[in-house]
Amino acid sequence: MKNRKAKFSVREAEEFQEKAAELMRLEDIGKAVLFVFSVNGFFKNTLAHMERHGIAWSSDRRWLEKG
Repeated sequence: MKNRKAKFSVREAEEFQEKAAELMRLEDIGKAVLFVFSVNGFFKNTLAHMERHGIAWSSDRRWLEKG
């Protein structure tokens, strides 16, 4: 989890994918769903990248609400 004031970039998406793949390897996880939440939104090219790689995303603050 990160907290910053910028939109989520392609570089961050790639780093997230690499870290998730390493964790899956270390924990011997065969299948996972990757999801990115960004209050500040995403760059258009980032959304295209995540769609190509099957990563779900949202910038909807309701993901933070309890209930």
